[in-house]
Amino acid sequence: MKRHKVLSLISICSLFLFSPSTIAEENDSKKGVYITIGSGSANIEDQTWLNKDSVPYKGDFKIDTGNSTELGLGYDFGEKYRLELTYLKSTSDYYGYNNHLGEEGEAWGPVKVESIFLTSYRDWSIKGSKFSPYLAAGIGISKRALGNFHPDTGGSHTATPHHNMLAYQIKTGLSYFINTKSDLFFEAAYRDASGTSTHGVFGDDDNNFRYERGVAALEFRTGARIKL
Repeated sequence: MKRHKVLSLISICSLFLFSPSTIAEENDSKKGVYITIGSGSANIEDQTWLNKDSVPYKGDFKIDTGNSTELGLGYDFGEKYRLELTYLKSTSDYYGYNNHLGEEGEAWGPVKVESIFLTSYRDWSIKGSKFSPYLAAGIGISKRALGNFHPDTGGSHTATPHHNMLAYQIKTGLSYFINTKSDLFFEAAYRDASGTSTHGVFGDDDNNFRYERGVAALEFRTGARIKL
């Protein structure tokens, strides 16, 4: 993930944290349990790999922009705080690869990242407006699931199972009040599971690769919350 994308998201979060006094906090009459569902784009970070042969070399698996879907249950505490437990799936495809020797080529194969997050939200109400900005931070578990990687040089590398990785996410977004039972929202989310190295990512008779770190993604979603 390009560093400037993360810095841009943090800058937006800062605007909400230090918002002017025109943003007033007020009690939310919609206290209770709700369903949340959202979908949008997923920009999964290109994956750096290392060949574990006797003469090691490294490079990147290039990953295209994909799709993101999040579904779960939330609880609104009735003032300015919410809590959500959600399942998140991000899917995409490889489109190329390179190595430290300057060689590159095309490739194809599926990429999928599945996560479960417990996320806490802080909402702000704007007097006289149906829009409400929010910030959120969560912790959870992510699992990277890969299909076969097919380079343009021929053949394929078979993905092996992956263990779960500890992950976190931060969000910033804007809710739009429809009625006491429903809201729409738009949000940007950055997710990272960089704390665990994944070994044995690809392997065949000639090669044995691993990723040097976990997986990160910058995602943009629109969705709805429906009160139960």
